[in-house]
Amino acid sequence: MEIVRAPGWTADWLNAWLAAIGVTVLLDDVKLSWEGRARPIACFHVPDGVDLAGALAEALPTAQSLESSAIAGMDRKVGLAEYVERAERARPRDLSLTSTVTDLVADVSTEVAHAPFDPAGPGTVKGQYARVVRCRETLGESPAETADAITRSMNGRCERTTGFGLGFDYRRMIDGVQPTGKMRVDAVAEVLAFCGLSLFPVRGDGRKWPIQRGWARGQFRWWAWHPPLDRWSIDALLDLVATRPVSTAVIASYDLVRYKKKSQNEYAAAYASKRAT
Repeated sequence: MEIVRAPGWTADWLNAWLAAIGVTVLLDDVKLSWEGRARPIACFHVPDGVDLAGALAEALPTAQSLESSAIAGMDRKVGLAEYVERAERARPRDLSLTSTVTDLVADVSTEVAHAPFDPAGPGTVKGQYARVVRCRETLGESPAETADAITRSMNGRCERTTGFGLGFDYRRMIDGVQPTGKMRVDAVAEVLAFCGLSLFPVRGDGRKWPIQRGWARGQFRWWAWHPPLDRWSIDALLDLVATRPVSTAVIASYDLVRYKKKSQNEYAAAYASKRAT
């Protein structure tokens, strides 16, 4: 196995953490670990001779293939009848709907509830599907273009593109950092994070609020770990650390910090982090 390090994807950046998990979702033979104590970076354990960026470029869903997903063309407001139809379409392997909306709330007569990782957006990009497709389209049509974009993102040298993305990357909206004054996202991290969200299904509490894996009382905690883990081992670890105070595999953990909106009409969900351990 070879180790491919991604210094641009640090564990304290939630979108990069989800993106790194997304790599293991797309590539079954790749394992993920984190290296370093101050700001752990993603490390991918890849079979000898495999070009990680090239393999990811081939495995990444295209804008065209996303057309067949269960959330394709889905508006922000989803009624129960539409949800039932899309749930049927999603079976058995399409996980895009399970990480986006749920009908397990008290009153679904008007619309179903959205996951914390699916915040509302402005204008015509209110649906998660539209955001992901917009990001995917910026990565180029050829595998070579996409692989180059992936490599630059992993190394922290990506050219951010104007857009809303999944809607919770705090880096898209920092005053004085974005050169155009507009929201700009790392499209590679956004698309891979979308793939990583398949490990974070949303359910309901039977009353009012949606519950997404890892979230509790409006808070979310995530972890960096030392041993190399594949998708299924990461899936198991997420359950383990949620039920036990400490795991020897964990080298760092982070709590979510929310952006404080300037007005009720502002579409500005953003999740930063603070070190927990």
